[in-house]
Amino acid sequence: MIAVVLDTNVAVAGLLWTGPALCLLRHAQTGHCRILASQPMVDELAAVLQRSKFLERLRALRVTPEIPLTFYRNLVWFCAVAPLAGERCCDTSDQMFVDLAVAEAAHLLVSGDTHVLRMRRVGGIPVVRVTEALAVLAQLVAPPRG
Repeated sequence: MIAVVLDTNVAVAGLLWTGPALCLLRHAQTGHCRILASQPMVDELAAVLQRSKFLERLRALRVTPEIPLTFYRNLVWFCAVAPLAGERCCDTSDQMFVDLAVAEAAHLLVSGDTHVLRMRRVGGIPVVRVTEALAVLAQLVAPPRG
């Protein structure tokens, strides 16, 4: 099974809007991939969901922040907080995603953040946009030919 680490911006996009990030979460729901996360990542997601621009979206959806957060907690595969990886992200708030991807030998680190995407690879792991991750998953779950 493909293991992926999602940056918070990808998680938020998938939880609050339709589109590619939601498709990625659905792949995890159906068992086509496993989303790896640590408690600090989920804590960051909880804090981000409290920002006014996201609270407005949540009100429009008629849900509280706890609903998408609980969904995400139940979706992800929890891992221990990872040690500092050899590769450093220029945005220290994103380092935990790099660290976890390397420590858990994830197949992909998925982000929409330019600081993370600029790294291209961490510990041999591709750093990709959501659409690129979906392309990889599409190849893996494509129906057999013939």
